[in-house]
Amino acid sequence: MGKISYNGLEIEINSRFGKKFLERMLNFANDVFVDDVSIYQDIKKESNISEFILFYIFVQKLEKSFLIGLPKNYQSKKYNDLRFKGNIDIVEFIKHNIPLKAKVATKSREQIEDVHIINVLYKALQVIEKKNSSFLKNIKHIKAYLTQNKSEHCFIKESLNKAFSSKALKNQNYQNYKELLKYAKMIIESENFTSKNKNNQKSYGFIINVAELFEIYISKLLRNNFEEYMVDSPKLEIYKNSFYKRYIIPDIVLSKDDNYIVFDTKYKKMIMEGKNQNGMGDLDRNDLFQIHTYMGYYQKIGKVLLGGLLYPIQEFEKEKCHSENSILSDEYKFIVDGIFLEDSQDKEITLECITQKEAQFIERIKELLKQSF
Repeated sequence: MGKISYNGLEIEINSRFGKKFLERMLNFANDVFVDDVSIYQDIKKESNISEFILFYIFVQKLEKSFLIGLPKNYQSKKYNDLRFKGNIDIVEFIKHNIPLKAKVATKSREQIEDVHIINVLYKALQVIEKKNSSFLKNIKHIKAYLTQNKSEHCFIKESLNKAFSSKALKNQNYQNYKELLKYAKMIIESENFTSKNKNNQKSYGFIINVAELFEIYISKLLRNNFEEYMVDSPKLEIYKNSFYKRYIIPDIVLSKDDNYIVFDTKYKKMIMEGKNQNGMGDLDRNDLFQIHTYMGYYQKIGKVLLGGLLYPIQEFEKEKCHSENSILSDEYKFIVDGIFLEDSQDKEITLECITQKEAQFIERIKELLKQSF
């Protein structure tokens, strides 16, 4: 979904599942779980809903990405002190340390956080704060860190160009920042378009992926209905201390003692169509391999009770969606499931229907867990 503006004409691109489902996801994202309260009307008074979601998703992604740390580049740093770091800087040594003194001029290659990426993220937060400071209530520590480490004099156009071309983004550990920077650019450009500045920009637009919002919605739905479990999206380090170490971050992990339920959410079309002459079907092979990687990780450290992919599904047949076991173990099932939303072009889905489908989804998960013990 998104927004396109051109010469005063504004076009809103809405969610394929309608405003009611989007409203439901937004309510959950803001911890409003009752059926007769909505933040949707309040959003419309202040700004368009697409912009609200853009801000929300950016903040969520920033909070998640910051766990791994900010992207770093190798840079040369020079020292002239009592400590010996790296190699002797011959030129500086001759200039400053002869005749011999206690201090030694050295230089070393060190990983340093990319200041241009910091500048871009800081600027995006500035824009959000001006429009609605409540977005930053959970990331004040991140805002403070960016403020402390940004450039004293920042030219945002230069920082945008250098941030997107940063060598640090080639590191697999920082892949999340590529998408995060795209959202930051959208936010910065939105300010340029709405403010009365000198550029006389006539057109502006952005498209956002609602997948992050769907993940938050499903996560909170599960947390509310499985209170005995801790629900998290943990950062997991694999092959620690090796040059090929990586971080993996499952969308949703429910844990209790050494028992785990592992899910990945996908905001994609899902009508349970398999591989045929027209293509590979609805389930992406990368998504399938990814969730099995997560399940395999937890199988090694404890007992997996259930694993699967969760969608806003438009077709559901238990026999087609729930396997008898997983390829990793006969002790638990692999499933494709989610919130059943009929694809009806004729009428808007009702809130009553959505809550009913949520309850059915939760009951299916509970029944599967009974079979796992």
